[in-house]
Amino acid sequence: AMAGADGRMELECTMDEQDVIVLDNGSGYLKVGFSGEDAPRAVLPTVMATTVAGDEQREEELGVAPGDSMAAAKKSQAFFGDEALGQVGANVTRPVQRGSVVMQPPHREALECLWEHAFRNVLGVESEELPVIIADALPLGQAAYPSRQWTAEVMFEKLKVKSLAIFNTAVLSLFSTGRTRGLVVESGEGVTQAVPVFAGYAIPHAIFRMEVAGQDITAKVHEVMAKELGGHRSTGLPVMQAMKEKVCRVAADYDSAMHGPDTDDEEAKSFELPDSTIIKVGKQVRTGAPEVLFGMGDPSAPSVQKICKEAITTCDQDLRQDLVRGVVVAGGAPLLPGPA
Repeated sequence: AMAGADGRMELECTMDEQDVIVLDNGSGYLKVGFSGEDAPRAVLPTVMATTVAGDEQREEELGVAPGDSMAAAKKSQAFFGDEALGQVGANVTRPVQRGSVVMQPPHREALECLWEHAFRNVLGVESEELPVIIADALPLGQAAYPSRQWTAEVMFEKLKVKSLAIFNTAVLSLFSTGRTRGLVVESGEGVTQAVPVFAGYAIPHAIFRMEVAGQDITAKVHEVMAKELGGHRSTGLPVMQAMKEKVCRVAADYDSAMHGPDTDDEEAKSFELPDSTIIKVGKQVRTGAPEVLFGMGDPSAPSVQKICKEAITTCDQDLRQDLVRGVVVAGGAPLLPGPA
């Protein structure tokens, strides 16, 4: 018995010492790091940009001889994450949209390049040496098979990972709270979903989702501010996203917040544009934009409360009380003050 206990302890120690790469391919951001750590090592936009330099100076820098048949390929350069967003006139590819990998080229190839960049340049590891866990928003089912099959092929055949496991992001979010049952409400950049979890497994037929999420809040901010600022050069989406994160909040009572007195202080209303101009942001943006997650008062529009109700009522009656008592909110969009 003692030998058996020693063997189990040795196995547990070996597993604890083994680094495992954790990869979360979000619509907006790719998160990568190691299991057991409190936070990802890196969070970078899920974007790849390619540029082609056509000048002779660039050819000379790259060592491309005049008339070289490989000149075009050698002059092409790839950028990832924030660097990709900063490239002017580049071909930008967003391989994950609305929570799903876009299976057509060049999106698949871009995601493959992002993975390789994350492993080698961000983490500084060789993928052949380590096991990988991928957090995937898609539940088990026919819709997930093509992307998961392709993911496994790339991971094993091209990146040569030691082993691969794919877990539902909602289940992992619930595990992080120490629970194995509950209702996980995830809202990221591209998709919002309500996922009932029982005994550590998502219930596929009771998962409800809507393609309204963080990017739609940003789009609403952009729509309103473009009208207010006119042709101002500082109304690009990155600026609008920063404004959303700085001033937007979710009101407990939307009608009262919109039609009642404005109780926010000057700091909460102020936003500095890239040209150092400080503007006052109205309630239509601060409180109105996040309301797209809740249907904007339209009963027929998709909303968080609607998908939560559908997810709960689709489950067995015996489970519903546990779901209501164990709601976990996850994702980037709920970081706005108020929804939790």
